Amino acid sequence: MKITIQKNKLFINILVVILILLFPIIFFAKNIFLAALVNGTPITRLTVIKELEKQNGKRVLDSLVNQELIFQAAKKKNLEIKPAAVDQEVKKIETNTDKQGGNLDEILKAQGMTRNDLKNQIKVQLTVEKLLADKIKISQKEIDQFIQANTSEEEGSTQKPPTKDEAKDQLRQQKLQKEATAWIEQLKKNAKISIFVNY
Repeated sequence: MKITIQKNKLFINILVVILILLFPIIFFAKNIFLAALVNGTPITRLTVIKELEKQNGKRVLDSLVNQELIFQAAKKKNLEIKPAAVDQEVKKIETNTDKQGGNLDEILKAQGMTRNDLKNQIKVQLTVEKLLADKIKISQKEIDQFIQANTSEEEGSTQKPPTKDEAKDQLRQQKLQKEATAWIEQLKKNAKISIFVNY
């Protein structure tokens, strides 16, 4: 009888120690499982994730598939975008945002993005630009036509015509977008893609 009581006391002591050790872990890890408590009723992170997937799952998955195809194509050509090049683009964006009276971090936050998200987008864009560089040529004639088409002829108009550099950048972006769309579609056709979740 004495041995049984001692075993029970030992078991209870071990259980108490385990609970004392687990309590801080459970307390600090609650955000892993819970997103919110509403008057004591939990809303789990899984519920939030399912709702987000319903709303944006297809678009996000397509974007991730495209991104992976782009990075695989770059790897095949031994093309690498250095972090310094990405940081330089972020700096340009930040400078332009500051000139317009904005704050890059606030703008990113409003869009639900972080600087790392922005850097990843820039890395993808720079990768595509390098891979398709030979297909993005802008002639002087195209620049002149763009400036003429985007110059206001209204009297008293304060809108300045685009500069040659602005016109070239705009035309380059348009061509890049068109070429990239066709190129990515071709990558998808040639790739073996298995989708396990239907949205």
